[in-house]
Formats: sequence, C-alpha cells, structure tokens
Amino acid sequence: MEPEKTSEPPVTPVVETQTPKTKEEWDKLSAENPGQWKKLTQERFDTTFRQNKELEEKLRIADEQKRNYELELSKYKPREEPAPEPGSPQYGPGQYPKTEEEWNDLFLERPVFATDLRNAFTTEQANYSNEYVATWNRSIETVAAEHPEMYLPEMDAEGKPKLDENGKIVLKREPGTNNFFFNYDTPTSKLWCEIVSEGEVIKKHSGMNPYKDYANSPTLLMAEMERRLRMKGRNMINNEQSSSVNQDESSLGAPGVTPPKTGPVKFASEEQRKDAEKRIKDGIYKSTEEYMYWQNVPENHGVVEKNREPDFTKR
Repeated sequence: MEPEKTSEPPVTPVVETQTPKTKEEWDKLSAENPGQWKKLTQERFDTTFRQNKELEEKLRIADEQKRNYELELSKYKPREEPAPEPGSPQYGPGQYPKTEEEWNDLFLERPVFATDLRNAFTTEQANYSNEYVATWNRSIETVAAEHPEMYLPEMDAEGKPKLDENGKIVLKREPGTNNFFFNYDTPTSKLWCEIVSEGEVIKKHSGMNPYKDYANSPTLLMAEMERRLRMKGRNMINNEQSSSVNQDESSLGAPGVTPPKTGPVKFASEEQRKDAEKRIKDGIYKSTEEYMYWQNVPENHGVVEKNREPDFTKR
C-alpha cells in the first residue's frame, strides 16, 4: 500500500517588486499583500530608527574591540625584521656587536632589532657580573679557610690572634668591602704573588691570566701553590736522604779499620772506572771511595808470593 499523502499548507509566493518610493505606493501594496507590506505608521518609523541606531552602536563597539585586540596581539607576535644584506655581520643572542660603531650602525639599520639585542646583552652582562662576583667570593673563602696564614688576623686586647668557637683564627676584613687583608710577609704569600706574576706572562700570549682573570682563579692558584709546595718538600726530603746515604757509604769498612778518606775519586784509566762500577754493581764494594781505598793501600791486599805457581799434583 502506498503511504497516504498529507496535505501541506499553501505557501504564498513572494512577489518581487520594486521598493515603493511613496506612501501611496506602499499603501497600495499593503492592501494587496498585508503580510508582506505592513502599513506605515509613526510608531513603526520610530522602532526601525531606534533599532538601526542600536545596531550601529553595537557595530561601533565591535570594531573598537577588534582594533584593541589586534593591538594587544601585536605585542606578543614576533617582530618581523628585514633580512640582513649578504655579507653583513650576523647578530643575535650570544653574537653581539663588539664596538660602539657597530652598535650605532645596527641602531640605524634595524632599530627595533638593535633595541631588543641591546636589552639582551645588558641582561646577560649583569647576570654574568653577579655570578662572577659570587664565585670569586666563594673561592676566596675557600683559600682563606685552607691557608689562613696568608691573611692578617684579628687581634685581641693582649695582641694575640682572636679565635672563634672552633679554635680557628678570625681573619681581619675590610670595613667597606668585607675582603680579607692580605699578608705579604709569609712564604706562602710570596709564592702566591710569584705565581700571579707568572700568569701575567701567560696573559701576553693567551689574553687571560689563569690565576687572576677567571671567577675561580683563587682556587686554581691555590691548587698550583700547593703543588709547588709539595714538590719543594719532596725535593728537600730526597736531598736529605741522599746526603745521609753518602755519609753512610763513606764510613763503611771492616771493624777496627780506619774509614777511607772521602773526596773526589780520580781513576787512572777508563778501564779502572768501568772495573769499579762493575764491582760496586756486583756488591764487592759499596762505593767508589771504598774501591779506591782497597786498591791503593798495598798492606791491605794480603800476602803476595811472587814467582810462585800452584802444584796440583800434591795433596
């Protein structure tokens, strides 16, 4: 079965006509089609005029808000700068102009970019300066704790160095800067100044004094100073041990025998010198002095029978 067809309400076709220009033409159309052309009254004129004014005001507010939003958004958009010409210096974060003339040229060519770059450069320099000072102060405190003898101490009423609650010497500080007073009269202080002077020679070649121009230079200088002090102490010990060994070698000999005289050893020939070195190496003699003593003293050679040949046939 076919579905029943429902009746639809009739649709009044819209007749396209030109907009009436006079009230008589409007009234005529209103009489023919009241649904499309309502009668013109003063109340309808006022209502339409008021609605148009309200729409105009809303449109004006919307346009003003749009302009404000565009201005606010432009603050967060990256500023488009013209690309630099080929061959010109490339500037950016970490790559700043090196001279005042380069800064002036950049401000003339790209003022907005130069302003942002200068602000970044100033901020970076301020952060670096603050970090440099803080690291330097920490390094100085470390050096003062390890080597307080390099700085002047605070004195009590009796003229003795003051001690804190831990028994450590209290160092004297400058009133304005809170820096320690350096003592130039101690051996470590003199070695400290000597190393700094050597760093100035390095600066002539590399442009930086490693013991003065870096933020952690005090701790680097302290490590180098301690290394040299250790080497100096090791050399002193080695020299003392070598001196004592030489003294022991010069006094070796059999009980009751007069020790050999010490002094420069002169060999009669190169063969004798090699023979002495070989016998000392084999343990027969303990020094060249002992070797020469037993070689040059005839009465210590024992009994020698000349022109005597051994007879191995006899028992």
